Amino acid sequence: MPAAGPVAGGNSDGIFNARVLYNQIVARDSNFAMNILLKWDNGYEEAMVVATTLDNPNRAGEFYGKRFGIEAIHKDWKSNAFKLEKTRVTDPKRIEMLLIPYAKQRRSYRFRLHPVRA
Repeated sequence: MPAAGPVAGGNSDGIFNARVLYNQIVARDSNFAMNILLKWDNGYEEAMVVATTLDNPNRAGEFYGKRFGIEAIHKDWKSNAFKLEKTRVTDPKRIEMLLIPYAKQRRSYRFRLHPVRA
């Protein structure tokens, strides 16, 4: 694999929004190599940096992007909307019943934003 290379997906100016650095040593006292994905989203000056052992670092970028949505859900559950910790509910089935309406609403909202195409 090359030491570095652009990732497909450049913008109309021919500027790439991502770059991959392959087989990089990232720890001072180790020879363990990782692939590094540098990805610039539109409107951001700084790159998102993802270190991964995946052969295709772009997949790591996709996974990491999904993480932000999951963290927002957990924040809602814990503090914003539900304050789940204050309910003192400890039975997993009861917690599940509390979260089902929220999960359905969230899924419905996501499909309205990003419709599934056949």
